[in-house]
Amino acid sequence: MGQGCALSAFVQHMKLLTTIFGVCVANNPDMKEKLRTVSRDAPPRVAELAGFLLQHLEDVAFLSMRELARRAKSDANVVMRLSRALGYAGYDAFRQDVQKRVAQNQSSYAQRAAQLKDQTDDDLSNLIKASSARNLEDMFTAENIAVFGRMAAIMVDAPQICPVVYVAVFP
Repeated sequence: MGQGCALSAFVQHMKLLTTIFGVCVANNPDMKEKLRTVSRDAPPRVAELAGFLLQHLEDVAFLSMRELARRAKSDANVVMRLSRALGYAGYDAFRQDVQKRVAQNQSSYAQRAAQLKDQTDDDLSNLIKASSARNLEDMFTAENIAVFGRMAAIMVDAPQICPVVYVAVFP
């Protein structure tokens, strides 16, 4: 695997892992359930794309239909068919809904800090403890353990590894 390919694959896996620690549209149970249903019941190419989007749903908010199709190794017609199978008039409506969900789930650091300002030390301690427990539980799902394995394989094959620090701030 070339250096560029290893880096690209690693970045994709890191993006997946960073969504574990924050609120993201991919955590929306209704959307995930719709995608699971389509991945089970739809024709093979549409089902395969639905499975891809279970891991890359937030990409819909930022990518054109053609670029999403290219990244999913699919085509634009399949993206349109999936959009309709999910109940949207087309890709634009699907994309707008995902964009709206991404925007709604974002809160600024200042907003989160203001919410914590009046908490007692015990309350803060309990919030941090609960958040840490949720993060660990979310991190070590079977799906994420498989991602860790793929990431390790990419790093083993890479001729050089450049560490990138990711800092998560409570909550």
